[in-house]
Amino acid sequence: VFVSDEEEQSDVEYPTVANFMTWYQMQRMGSVFMASVVNQDPSTSLCSYPPSIIDVGNRYMDATGLLGGTIVDICDEDWAPGVTDATQSIDPYESLKLTHLPEDVDDIRVFVNGALSHDWYYSLTDNTVYFTVIPSAGDLVEIGYLYIPEPEDTGDTGQ
Repeated sequence: VFVSDEEEQSDVEYPTVANFMTWYQMQRMGSVFMASVVNQDPSTSLCSYPPSIIDVGNRYMDATGLLGGTIVDICDEDWAPGVTDATQSIDPYESLKLTHLPEDVDDIRVFVNGALSHDWYYSLTDNTVYFTVIPSAGDLVEIGYLYIPEPEDTGDTGQ
């Protein structure tokens, strides 16, 4: 949930909404919901004093619209639709793909809300942890493991 009274300003890292969306979906492994509580266009704003056009959260609204999320005017007295939709749209994960290949699969540890869990198995075929008991929506799932880093490319061809 984004709450802002000005336009999103990360043009350097994410020059377009599409750049941001690609990054954001990778962080959430495809399971994404977004809500924005932002200044809206002065012609439709609920604010007593409509915001300057430069403070309208167009980039937030564009990203939220791409995900089918909820947009709430920052001057609306009730932000509940955005917050409620965001919390109810969190789906539980049945599996999580690991970023790296584990050094030793016996050393993989899975934690759900900080507690060690044994209700999972690992598939080398797709480098994924599958849950035999699916964590509830909103649970914090963390997976720890050691991996051998990819060798750094120094550009040296040996010639």
